[in-house]
Amino acid sequence: MSLKTLLCLGALVSGFALAGCSVLQSDELKSCTADEFCPDDSLCHPLAKVCVKSCESPTDCPDTAKSCTGVSAARMFCECQGTELCDGDENIICTSAEKICAPKCTSDVDCTFGRQCDTATGNCQSL
Repeated sequence: MSLKTLLCLGALVSGFALAGCSVLQSDELKSCTADEFCPDDSLCHPLAKVCVKSCESPTDCPDTAKSCTGVSAARMFCECQGTELCDGDENIICTSAEKICAPKCTSDVDCTFGRQCDTATGNCQSL
C-alpha cells in the first residue's frame, strides 16, 4: 500500500478530511488537488481537478484518450479528441476545456471554482 493511501486512510479513520483524498471514488475520476494525491502513473489535471494518466507519447494512452499533451515534458497527460472515444454512455463526454472523458455537468457545483455549467452541452465553462 502506498504512503499516500495510508495517509488518506489514516485521515479517514481519525475523522479528519485530508485535502486531495478521495478513496471512495472510481480510479477513472478520482478527485485531487495536487499530483501527490494521484496514482504513480497519473497527474492532477489543472482544470478538472481529477487524476488523469500521465504519458510520454500517445501510445501510453488508453483508447479513450489518444493524444498526449501538456505544458512540459514532466507534465504530459492523455487527452480525448472527441466524445466518440469515450465509453459510449450518453452522460459521458469528452469535455471541451479539459479534454477528458467525464460525466456531463448538471449544475455549477459539478464544476471547479470560477467556472459554471453549460447544461446544454454538459461542459464546465470559464466565467
